Amino acid sequence: MSLPVSGSITSNFGWRKHPITGKNDFHNGVDISCSIGTPVKTLFGGKMIKLSNDSSRGLYIIMKNNNKEEHFYHLSKFRTPMKELYSPGDIIAYSGNTGSSTGPHLHYGIKLEGSFVNPIDYLGFIETTGSVLQENESNKFDIFGSITNFGITGLIYISIIALLIFSIFKVYKINYKELI
Repeated sequence: MSLPVSGSITSNFGWRKHPITGKNDFHNGVDISCSIGTPVKTLFGGKMIKLSNDSSRGLYIIMKNNNKEEHFYHLSKFRTPMKELYSPGDIIAYSGNTGSSTGPHLHYGIKLEGSFVNPIDYLGFIETTGSVLQENESNKFDIFGSITNFGITGLIYISIIALLIFSIFKVYKINYKELI
């Protein structure tokens, strides 16, 4: 699996007990353990749209390529000199332990059309197809094209999503007929 940094995934995407607050929290990416100063690469390439620092994310970068964003948190430093446009595989920064962090790692997130998605689903796709993500002529993410590339895995994802939606409707006693 291609990762933006050399290391091991220590925390997955989704609901988890936050390692600092102890509260249930939605984790919008994956944490990859690595030594401070490990080179961090962009997998999509594109433009840096934000370089900043805050108490939660520490030093962080957000990259954008069409409707895709990559989020890199807890960095030790940004790579200089900066470039106008980055290619997939370019080193953009170095991992660290800044912000709310329990140890050296990279938090890596992917946003598609404004929503965070599980990076694991796309990291394997990048490696096996040699392509970042399928896009149609209007530069919109083609979820059905990508799911058909996943084959049976795509069908499993669709089934899980359908079950989750059904469960939400049942738990909150939503009448789906009223929504139509």
